[in-house]
Amino acid sequence: LRSTRQHTMKRTQRSNMKSSSVTSLRESMNKRRLELSAKLRKEKKSQQLQVKRRLIGSQLADESTNKVTFTPIEGLHNLISSPSMFTLSALQTSLATSKQTSSLQLSEIPTQQADQFLQRMVTFLTANTGDNMEACILSLQILTNLAAMEYPESYYSECSSWCKFMLSRNLTATLLSLVSSQNRQVQQQSCWVIGNIAGDSQQCRMQLISENVIGALTIALRQNKDNMNLLRNIAWALCNIARGVDSALPFVQGGITANEMLNALLLNKSINIQQPQVTVWDFRKELYWLVSFLTSKEENEELFETLMNNEFLLVLSQHFQYVTQVTLDNRDRSSIFQSVIPLIRIFGNLATAADGKYVKGVIEVDNHSIVGTLAMWLQVHKPCGETMTIATEATWVAGALLCDYGYANHPSTVIACPLLVPPLCRVLLKGTFTLEWKREVLNAIWNALAAPPGSNAEDTIIQRDSLLLEIYREKGMVRALVGMLVCLDVDAIRPAINMLDAMHRRVGRYDENASTVLREAECEHALEHVCNAASLNASYGGSSNWQHSEGGMEYCAEMAANLIDDFYVEEHDEEFDVGAAATSQSGSFEFGVLSPPPTFDFTNSQDSAQSSVVSDPMSSPAGRGMARGRGRGRSVPAWMNQRS
Repeated sequence: LRSTRQHTMKRTQRSNMKSSSVTSLRESMNKRRLELSAKLRKEKKSQQLQVKRRLIGSQLADESTNKVTFTPIEGLHNLISSPSMFTLSALQTSLATSKQTSSLQLSEIPTQQADQFLQRMVTFLTANTGDNMEACILSLQILTNLAAMEYPESYYSECSSWCKFMLSRNLTATLLSLVSSQNRQVQQQSCWVIGNIAGDSQQCRMQLISENVIGALTIALRQNKDNMNLLRNIAWALCNIARGVDSALPFVQGGITANEMLNALLLNKSINIQQPQVTVWDFRKELYWLVSFLTSKEENEELFETLMNNEFLLVLSQHFQYVTQVTLDNRDRSSIFQSVIPLIRIFGNLATAADGKYVKGVIEVDNHSIVGTLAMWLQVHKPCGETMTIATEATWVAGALLCDYGYANHPSTVIACPLLVPPLCRVLLKGTFTLEWKREVLNAIWNALAAPPGSNAEDTIIQRDSLLLEIYREKGMVRALVGMLVCLDVDAIRPAINMLDAMHRRVGRYDENASTVLREAECEHALEHVCNAASLNASYGGSSNWQHSEGGMEYCAEMAANLIDDFYVEEHDEEFDVGAAATSQSGSFEFGVLSPPPTFDFTNSQDSAQSSVVSDPMSSPAGRGMARGRGRGRSVPAWMNQRS
């Protein structure tokens, strides 16, 4: 780093500071703890979506078969040697009641026997009429559980799974013929098998796509209007296929459009949204996930608009408002609760796509109900861990909606900012909220303060200065920002130090006491901590997309060194430039959700801002574009793994 920062490091340390070795050990232990916590949170999130589902014993219609004591491998041998309803049922029962999820490994069976077994299954599947229908259903249930088996060793070896084996023997054609069966249970179980195969690997998903499975599932979705269990399995199978695509084109070509999905949501007119049924919301949840997967990976505007239109967005906003109300009022944990996250991600994908083209529509839909509902998640009273997880995702969307703040009469300026920024600031003032959440809050606020992407910074500086001043005046905010500089997460340090840099360089012209306020908040010592952390190589949490030039720990240390040089070095210690700005009137920021359309009551002089000669620190290259938090073009927040 620059020699000026080296000069600041030679200054006498405060007497209450621990030795560097002790501090380094403490930070190392904290780093390990945070890494473990992050790993556990990610594992918990991955469990929210079931990639594969077994058919367990309690779901079997005939409980009498539970008396069969064959092991799965014995049942398979019996079926091969003597195919009958009894041996078929015995094998299914042994698989469904086994406590081991991988009780019948393909590697334990000779290839010849595996081929014979699959031929027996195909024989039962093709004879799906009359009295043979039960055998067909049992065969599908067996294939469901075999396809649901996990093979962790297959990631490190050439060991094949049952799913790949089924596809290699052209089982897809047989399954597609059953998807169009007149028997609803056969259709349901066929979709279940396809969903498990799609959840196995990218290779399986691409092969299913090449064999037009999407088109067959879309037709089944369109033709079935009253069987929610079947609809849920269809939507779930499509979700698993959507995990592995880089574009929504195969789905659009297969018939998945905004109107098709809207019709699916409104299939059963007799079901009132105010009287939810579990099966209805199970289906809706899977459809929401499908939309979120497709919109997160689509960059073509034409395809994107095929997947989303105003009518579809309106229904989604109404559902979002309803599931939020039910979840917060009743602390519900059913499928209604599980529908919140995919809905939030849909809105986030819309806000970050096409260089902000859809931000205005997301904010204004249904009398800006989406923004109001997001604000509800930011103001939950005594949130639990699951609630804070949802609030973290809602914060990401809020930040994407605030990117265009500063444009006159833009919905981000007149609607989103007054509704979202006050509760965002309150999150930082709470010491019990997670670092993960506060990190997203910092980036969301910085999105509003930084110059809008692709804009002339001078055109929006007056509006953004007004917001910066109100945040500065909010009681406790300066100390909250200073406190974030001593955490071990560079993704949180970066927006915090950006905001403090802006306060040092711009607030002084509006408040002559700014220098004193920042000194009393121990800002100097926090800046020194950032420099020391970089020199000790003790950074943590750097995003893989944020390299040195885009705001890593070295960038933060360089900015901290510049602030120390400009405002805190003794021989050059000067008061902030108050310029010709008139002292603003006293007042507080209206930190409440206002009636639409919300407005701010700013009191600083516009002429004073225009007369300033100090450059805008919120328009630097490092403060804009992809490096500025989670905004334009960043459809995946830092705390989310891109799922394939």
